[in-house]
Amino acid sequence: MSGWGKADDKTSTGTVAIQPVSATFNGATNVASSVITLTAHGFRTGDKVNYVDGGGTQVVGIVDTTNYFITNVTTNSVQLALTEAKATQNVPDVITLADGSGASHKLTLALVAGTRAIATGAGSANFSTEANVGDVITVLTQQFQILSIESTTKATVQSLDAGTAITAFTAAQYTYSEKPTISGFDSNTSAASIFGVNSGELVAGSDNVVSIAVANAGTNYQEAPTVALTAPAAITVAAAKVTIATNIIEIASHGLTTGDKLTYGDGSGTALAGLTDGTAYYVIKVTNDTIKVASSVSNAVAGTNVALSGQGNNAQTFTGDTATATAAVAGSVVSAITVTDVGSGYTGTVPTVTIEKPTITIPTSGVTIATESIAYTAHAVATGEQLRYQDGGGTALAGLVDNTVYFKSALGATADAFRLATTLALSAGTNITAPVISSTSGAFTCAAATAAVGDRVQISGTFAGTGSINSYATGTIYKVSAVTGTSPNVSGFTLTTEAGGALTTVVGTPTGITLLQATLVNLTGTGNNAQYFELDSETLATATASIGLGAGGGNSSAASHTGWIKRTVGTGARAGRVQYEVLCAMSKNGITGDAADDTEIPD
Repeated sequence: MSGWGKADDKTSTGTVAIQPVSATFNGATNVASSVITLTAHGFRTGDKVNYVDGGGTQVVGIVDTTNYFITNVTTNSVQLALTEAKATQNVPDVITLADGSGASHKLTLALVAGTRAIATGAGSANFSTEANVGDVITVLTQQFQILSIESTTKATVQSLDAGTAITAFTAAQYTYSEKPTISGFDSNTSAASIFGVNSGELVAGSDNVVSIAVANAGTNYQEAPTVALTAPAAITVAAAKVTIATNIIEIASHGLTTGDKLTYGDGSGTALAGLTDGTAYYVIKVTNDTIKVASSVSNAVAGTNVALSGQGNNAQTFTGDTATATAAVAGSVVSAITVTDVGSGYTGTVPTVTIEKPTITIPTSGVTIATESIAYTAHAVATGEQLRYQDGGGTALAGLVDNTVYFKSALGATADAFRLATTLALSAGTNITAPVISSTSGAFTCAAATAAVGDRVQISGTFAGTGSINSYATGTIYKVSAVTGTSPNVSGFTLTTEAGGALTTVVGTPTGITLLQATLVNLTGTGNNAQYFELDSETLATATASIGLGAGGGNSSAASHTGWIKRTVGTGARAGRVQYEVLCAMSKNGITGDAADDTEIPD
């Protein structure tokens, strides 16, 4: 039996509180040049925080009990932005701040999905003695990983559920998953089959991508993004490193494993006689510095090598397969990445993982030409956010240019549809002031405006004063059919319905209404069903790969885990199969020295 030394699932008699990360500052002395000084604050760029003035005079530029986003983070200072997109873009759009008053102003991190919190223990809870950074605690149904331990009773934790918001608790019992520190086995286990495997031996020969961990879940991922991994580096084998008599190929510290797939390339020179350019072969590991190659996995396992009758040339190479993976999305973030092909030949460096930007695919049915509108259910794109159009290799949406940035317009924005502007300035629209209805057919006069024929005007509010529009409803969008004067000094304009129908109006000077004028991108076609927008302003998800022994590693002699490993060689119907059983996983105090295992489990 394995001996774990501690409990796997210890229920503490103490309790733990889960509360948001926060920082308090003086509204006068800690605000200067739009920078808020917060010593060791713990915030990160893109964090959503709520500002309260603490009973003092609010800092000029921000509003009490309002949410903002952290940007331009240093160890002891932050700045604020209005949106996450503005906080995380290459040049953040920073809010201009000026002094308030009072010493109790506070920024508090929103407990959204996948974010951080403060765990405060009480009673028997003692983080400094029973916990380690990286360990996991479970509070009711929530799991948290410990990021840092500040004291015996305080730790910073990160939610392990990227799809569910954190729930705060003032006092809740927790479960702590302790890690093993010792090992043992019973008298029925033969010592001859037990091998101590350290971390160095574990990674020896590990050249597959075995897992990919999400480092940053990103924002507004409505669709599962494409995941790409860099290819393994080609291994160049000089002619002098090939020994024909023994069929040995010398590759110093190759890190390869029996059964690994490598594709031979002749480097545009004389091929290594016995091998064919562009053909896959399979490794037979001889030593840490030498291999043979076989024509199949089964031959590699059996030790049946390809006979070599020439040495080739100095530019010839062996290259492994590129690993592949897919992403899953939950709660508008990348929740997990699954390795679909472990690849092979990753002996030099861990591959870089690239996750596609958040995208929304727009079929032709989602484009309404008459209103310049693009439909996408629950798109969560903010006004002014950048959207980069990609035609997907098909016919471009007429009015848009492939790989070009546009901006979501404020005009007519809904949760399920949006319109586009060509610049950030145009996306905000402009309020038309001093409107007067000057005719019975939709004509208006106004103070100097920037309206042009084809622009849209959204009228909102309840008519007061005098004048009216027949069948008016607040939020209705109209089309400019004619103007008086030239932009930006238009003194009058005529409105129709968006479909071009005439309006029936009553002359007068209305009050209580707002006229938002906007210049939209004119759409004249619907494009194709593969077209999409990249959400450039959103936070890009990132991930890191881990290499080890994957499913493509063949019948390797390497172990699957550090610690005490039991090796069982199959007999009878299971002849040829080797099973490794971890008796104790040694996550903290693993085996640091070498053990007498090298015959069965080579370094």
